[in-house]
Amino acid sequence: MNGTDSNPATGTVWLLAPDPGFRNNRATLMANTLAGAGYRVTLHVGEVCLRPAGLDGAVEMVADIPRHIDTPGTGAGALEVLDFSRVDLVQVVGPGLLHWATARLPAEIPLVYDVPGGGTEPVVETGEGWAARAGKLWNRLRVSLGERQEAGRIDAVLCPGYLYGEFLQREFKLGRVPVVPIYPAHPYQEPEARAPKGWARRGRHVAAVLGGDAGNLEAAIHAVARLRELDLAVVNGGGDWEQAHGWANGCGMNGRLHRINVPETEVLSTLAAFDVGLVLSADNRQTDLYDPPDALFSFLMAGLPVVASDLPGLERMVAAHNFGLVTDPGSVDHVSDNLARVCLEPAVHGRLAHNVAVVRERRYSWEVQGNRLLALYRQLLSERAGTAFAGSG
Repeated sequence: MNGTDSNPATGTVWLLAPDPGFRNNRATLMANTLAGAGYRVTLHVGEVCLRPAGLDGAVEMVADIPRHIDTPGTGAGALEVLDFSRVDLVQVVGPGLLHWATARLPAEIPLVYDVPGGGTEPVVETGEGWAARAGKLWNRLRVSLGERQEAGRIDAVLCPGYLYGEFLQREFKLGRVPVVPIYPAHPYQEPEARAPKGWARRGRHVAAVLGGDAGNLEAAIHAVARLRELDLAVVNGGGDWEQAHGWANGCGMNGRLHRINVPETEVLSTLAAFDVGLVLSADNRQTDLYDPPDALFSFLMAGLPVVASDLPGLERMVAAHNFGLVTDPGSVDHVSDNLARVCLEPAVHGRLAHNVAVVRERRYSWEVQGNRLLALYRQLLSERAGTAFAGSG
């Protein structure tokens, strides 16, 4: 191994992630997990990126990735001078960095490709059939992974969802190359539920929407409006708030729509004060179709059951573990009926909340994801050490 550590389970690793705060600080958490396990970690980030809050002090950070690394024809700039003699494993995010790494990384150094989260721009037209939507999605993923000759250089693939992994394994015929889902989860904790300051409607049932543009709230507003026992809280939302208020007023929701802004450190404890999380994703974006939204994991770690869209990536998780109800986001009646069941039927809410408590600790907390990452790294570096030893004989 290139590092000085003779233990094949640890070594020197580089994580190249232009935006470590993306997907619930997923790259930051990866770096912390590896450093905590004894790896010597360097996190390469975008040129203008500041050191992420919460990054382990043992992790070296270098801001040397060009802002347009994924733009065709863009050079890798400062990355060209990196010395691979000091590294045992390299992990990269995105097709630009993948192309750069496959052209320069010595074959004996394992390369892990971390498939980026789905884009937010539309990849299909609303109303298209599933076959058309799936076909366009697959084409988009082919671009994300890179050309087939690049796929052949990859030693392992990380992806933000299980369905991504199924596609990658089949489409690129990766054979025995590990394809490991690492979800953008949060560290496990028991959030102390506290209502945000200024919350004036204590005792009400409250559905929550986390982040996103206000324009995406229309389905939630119309569904909640039909349940007079229910308020709707938008936590750290953006977009056209006046438009959202217009929808609410038009539905007779005066006084029942609330905008709440809190620091990121208080998001989970704020959500924990409410009854249910709404994840009503549309179906015209890659991230909606197969990439579970970050908000889903925030609701899970806050202990909230969810009412979520019946899209593949969401339904696979929610229905399989029974921590919420899936619904047709285009049907106000369907969304409203499911909200009523979760919020207003104590037996249903209690059952789902119990399942949330189980699944968030055992399957989707960051500790679970981190252990999966460490197992992959141990496998890759142990295999590399074994190959080097055999070759030396």
